[in-house]
Amino acid sequence: MPKTDAPANETKADKFRRLANPRLARVIASLESIGKLGTGAYENTAEQRSAIRKSVMSALDGAIDGLEPKAAGASRAKVEELL
Repeated sequence: MPKTDAPANETKADKFRRLANPRLARVIASLESIGKLGTGAYENTAEQRSAIRKSVMSALDGAIDGLEPKAAGASRAKVEELL
């Protein structure tokens, strides 16, 4: 991941925007990639699809909660093993 140099006079709001935009783009690309697993090119079970949905929603909820200042430093969401 390329490191973006911060301007010397960057405000906290500017830093938030600088970091949030590329991170959000990566999350969206990853979610699209997960969605491609359902195209029929792969065999999966309802249980596996449910586990993926549960893991993604849990991680999303944790990330959204992490946007609140009081939740800063919250632990990462657990990713379930898919067998």
